[in-house]
Amino acid sequence: MDDYRNINNVFLDEYRLMTTKKTNTKKSTSKKGKPVNTRRPPVKLTPKLQAEFLQSLAQTGNVTLSAHKINMSRKHMYEYYKAVDKDGNFLHPAFRDAWDDAIEVSIDILEAEARRRAEEGIDKPVGFFQGVSQTTVKEYSDSLLMFLLRALRSKKYMDRREVHGEETVKLTVVIDEGKPNEKGNK
Repeated sequence: MDDYRNINNVFLDEYRLMTTKKTNTKKSTSKKGKPVNTRRPPVKLTPKLQAEFLQSLAQTGNVTLSAHKINMSRKHMYEYYKAVDKDGNFLHPAFRDAWDDAIEVSIDILEAEARRRAEEGIDKPVGFFQGVSQTTVKEYSDSLLMFLLRALRSKKYMDRREVHGEETVKLTVVIDEGKPNEKGNK
């Protein structure tokens, strides 16, 4: 969870990168008066950097934080993820699969933490004296527990609505987000 300590700074840096003019693309002139491009070449995403990014992505579920950890931009990582050749095939299919797996792991971590908080509760400080908590109270989250039940047993715990008209009809709406296919389409 150390990644979240300076989260505001990370997002502000990313925002500044997106909204400011790129100064490293400025052309200067050589001693002979010919223009010289001072733009730095993109950093290569080595297997080591990919592994660090994917590990961070699995822990945080956040592309911006994970990219920042390896000194890359969020935009660069998404471009690498989406890169295709002239035939429309993904250039980095193994990396894409690992990225998708890392996101699933991060969701599993969130689910485990939600379950822990719903079942075991969290210690909430109470009874402050001169700004210092004197004791704690165990607080449970019924709404978090209900959210988990709806997610895991949707048929039993989902919201049901009755629509009245000429006939009474029970309507169940299921939203299938689906997985994108190989070319990124659902």
